[in-house]
Amino acid sequence: MERDLKDLTHCILDILKGYGIGKYGIRNYYYEGFKPIIEVCSKKGVTDYVEADIQSALRTIANDAKSGKIAKVKAPKSRKAAYLLKEYVSTGNVTLHRLRPDPKIYLSDYYEAISDDFGEYLQDSKNLVPDSRQTLVSISRSFLKYLDDNGRHSIQQVDLKIVKDFLIFSTQNHACSMDYVQRSLKYLAEFLLQNNKCLDFRDALLSRPTPRRKLRPVFTDDEVDALLEEAKNSDTNPLRDTAIILIASNLGLRAIDIVNLKLQDIDWYQSTLKFVQHKTGVECELPFEAEVGNAIAAYILKERPSTKEPFVFIRSRAPFVGLSSPALGDMVRSYMKESDRIAYESGDLKGFHSFRRYVATKMIDADVPKDTVKDVLGHLSLDSMKPYIRISRNKLALCALDISGVPVSQEEYV
Repeated sequence: MERDLKDLTHCILDILKGYGIGKYGIRNYYYEGFKPIIEVCSKKGVTDYVEADIQSALRTIANDAKSGKIAKVKAPKSRKAAYLLKEYVSTGNVTLHRLRPDPKIYLSDYYEAISDDFGEYLQDSKNLVPDSRQTLVSISRSFLKYLDDNGRHSIQQVDLKIVKDFLIFSTQNHACSMDYVQRSLKYLAEFLLQNNKCLDFRDALLSRPTPRRKLRPVFTDDEVDALLEEAKNSDTNPLRDTAIILIASNLGLRAIDIVNLKLQDIDWYQSTLKFVQHKTGVECELPFEAEVGNAIAAYILKERPSTKEPFVFIRSRAPFVGLSSPALGDMVRSYMKESDRIAYESGDLKGFHSFRRYVATKMIDADVPKDTVKDVLGHLSLDSMKPYIRISRNKLALCALDISGVPVSQEEYV
């Protein structure tokens, strides 16, 4: 494949035009994303695609944007362009989806190389879903930045004191997730010790009791009906949103699995959805009722944009690509705010995942065997069922103790 940066850029822009992106959008992709990369590489005498050179160019662009030498918008746009270049070189095609925001943690070239290698180590040796892996890498980058800012410019300079100081520092932003911080440092230590790059600082990682988890809210039947009513009366995507809510409230699929559904995953003859869960890698085959199937069919036939994308649910505006999972959460929150039948408050933990808890508790309350519930939800073990059993009011009521023999000093219990 041609590796000249300018030629690669033109090929990618042609593909983006096929997604329905207009001329001004294409222009922005070029001038704010690809051109800064080409210019920085050109100054260094680089004309062909080399991953290390592209990453070096991104760091230069980020520093220039931070110092005000260039427009700030060029840093995230160039990061997106670099991702598209890498994807095109690897696959010969590009797909449009949301990138995680730049973590805004800029490392020296020395620590950046360690961070990149650590990310590859997690991908190759740990059975982690992408989101968990990204979180651990992000925490490790904070640690490496902390080392550099405190005079430890080499990993050989790490000692137990600086690790303990970082743990205390991390409580400012990770007070409720210090287990993730310690897990990240543990894996980082394992990785570094493989290459004899530093001392074993795992002794500085203290064990802590498992924190008590909050009970996550579950939608009621009335709230699900209210959300369906809001979706059906929507002025924008009534058929799409109705189909999504029916899938979530009947089958309990996660948002990421719904947006990843492809047309080929639907067996219309058997009325089933067959897909591989994003989080666990477990293959699921779930039957759907006529109401769900009719809603999906209505969306595909009447509202779905014309596109070559294989995904069932598509953006309603160009580029006509698959939805992102955060978009589903935004959709549900907007309907909850609009409905006068749902008491919604920001931060009350109600969201798209409440559908999954709704389906799980409905099955548990109906005395569906736990193995069946586990299979429907695509869990790997019965232990994963515990959070759903804890929020089943009917099952919790069975655990209540009889207090009829407890003497009281008043006429009624208070």
